Amino acid sequence: MNKQIVTRRYPLHLTISALFITLVVLLGMVLSWQNYSKTSAIILSSADQMYDQVTRELLLDIKATYRPVGDTLGLLARTSLVHATSLAERLESVALLSEALRNEPAVTGIQTGYPNGDFFIVRPLTDSVLRQRFEAPDGAGFMADHIDTGASGKRQLTRIFFGDDMQEIARNLPVKTDYDPRLRDWYMQALDSTGLILTEPYLFYFMKMAGLTLAREVDNGVVIGSDVTLARLSESIGRYRVTPGTEIVLFGTDGRALAYPDTGKLLQMSDDNSLGMARLSELGSPVLRFLGKDLKAEPQSLKFEFDNRAWEGAVRRITRDGIPDIYVLMASPLDELLAEAVAIRKQSFMVMLIIILMTVPVVWFMAQRIAGPIRKLAAVAGQINRFDFSSSTQPRSFVSEVDELSQVMELMKTTIGQFMTLITSLASEQNFDSLLARISRETMLISRADGVLVYLVDEDETFLEPAILYDANRGKLPVEPLPRLPMDAEQGLAAASGKQESSVLRASAGQPGELDMLPELLGETALTLIALPLRNRQEEVIGVLSLLYQGVEAGTDAGQQRDHIAFIQALSGFAAVSLESRQLLMMQQALLDAFIKLIAGAIDAKSPYTGGHCQRVPELTKMLAQAACDSSDPPFRGFDLDEKQWEAVDIASWLHDCGKVT
Repeated sequence: MNKQIVTRRYPLHLTISALFITLVVLLGMVLSWQNYSKTSAIILSSADQMYDQVTRELLLDIKATYRPVGDTLGLLARTSLVHATSLAERLESVALLSEALRNEPAVTGIQTGYPNGDFFIVRPLTDSVLRQRFEAPDGAGFMADHIDTGASGKRQLTRIFFGDDMQEIARNLPVKTDYDPRLRDWYMQALDSTGLILTEPYLFYFMKMAGLTLAREVDNGVVIGSDVTLARLSESIGRYRVTPGTEIVLFGTDGRALAYPDTGKLLQMSDDNSLGMARLSELGSPVLRFLGKDLKAEPQSLKFEFDNRAWEGAVRRITRDGIPDIYVLMASPLDELLAEAVAIRKQSFMVMLIIILMTVPVVWFMAQRIAGPIRKLAAVAGQINRFDFSSSTQPRSFVSEVDELSQVMELMKTTIGQFMTLITSLASEQNFDSLLARISRETMLISRADGVLVYLVDEDETFLEPAILYDANRGKLPVEPLPRLPMDAEQGLAAASGKQESSVLRASAGQPGELDMLPELLGETALTLIALPLRNRQEEVIGVLSLLYQGVEAGTDAGQQRDHIAFIQALSGFAAVSLESRQLLMMQQALLDAFIKLIAGAIDAKSPYTGGHCQRVPELTKMLAQAACDSSDPPFRGFDLDEKQWEAVDIASWLHDCGKVT
């Protein structure tokens, strides 16, 4: 046994609402995601540009620091400090050196190395850390270290403190030291070069700070140099932390950190209890510890996963043109970089939600406007299905297709209603002439014609005889002026009656033709006829029905008649069958009447003494019945006979002596 699959169906307004809301949601999601993707791409591209910008700005910071220092060293190279051989002579240049230090805040000391191993350096005591490290007395603004190499080769360090006015305020006793400038990289590189040199970043011996030294050979092994710390760069790179979780650090080719926002972590104690520059993995940052394992000192982009977060970053080389390589590492969590894009996406979703909330009532209203007429049309279809044509309400819609469907269904309802009314009326119509008149009139009204003409085949089936002529304005007109038409004619209505489909004919007043008098009868100058053949059940022609339209072109437009011609053809077939059936009933009635009169005639012929009694009684009966109908006396008041009752009285009067047949 086959099981019917039940498909769930939904109301049209819900379907339309769901469709449009789904489209709005999908469109909003696509636009939001597209906006998020593009914004993320722009932000990531901006991050790359920011990395390059940071690199350029750090390079400018470094150049802005060492270039003026190089010019200062060039000026100091022409002073007496270069040729001084004792502490006293060298102290004469302290005021000049302090002024140079005041003009260059990044410089932590200006030093001179001599070929005999002597060393002289002046440092500013700009912060409490330096004062504490060198145990400076109160009021000290500068300090000078002097290393003197005696004849025995013993090296003695003398430390002198000066106030801001460069007056000596304290001097420590000489102490033994193993510091020899001739063994330092800055001194050796200066001797090997003819100009200004810049060392690789290293840890300053006395200050325990990372920095670089600019130096140049002045004369006969005398090298003057300037120590520049990278502390200023630590302050600078802190400004470039674009997100709270961003890590940024400067490091050298050996992987040791040179500048970091948290400067206290730049120095680390080694296994031998010596202080040194920390590596990336020793800065206390988990992500730098992760990167420091395999990070190479070369420009590169970074994309990695750490601690269940995606990270973006880059390594850039920030020095060039003879400056030692210094690299900057920048890394930021991707979610922090894209925080603005995520916020924009959330805002887009909120806007989309607001649009949806605003769209729902509009969509619901429009869906109701669209679905309302369709629901009414469904109700009308249900009424048609129940053959209920009482409602005359025609749903209207602003949707052209729905409105056209409404008009078509209204026309269909009207047509079916007219057809049903016609069937009912024809079924109840007993008189052939009345039936023919009814069919003609209804056909004219349905087809919106200006008139209708019906020709019927005569008993000999040789001619078409005019049966009825109707005018839409004047009603039924006489047909006597119209001619009989031979069935074997090759043109005109007779020829049209032999066709299966409708034919279009024209008749004009004053022009010769079989129907030239027809326009005159209807008061027109010209008529267009649409001729429809009438055929019985055996497909035999019993007549032709012609719809009349004013003018020679009227009624021929396919657009005007397309909606009616098929129905009219079906109606003409039904009319032909109805006429045939009514003709058969009339013939049966005539046969019965003839049979009854034959019996009555036989009775009168058998008894010559009755004097035509059977024939006189019907006449007398009719006269008595008519008198009763016409009487207003109380016994007969309201008495009347209809057509069938008259027929019954007639048959009864003729058969009153039928029992006498022997």
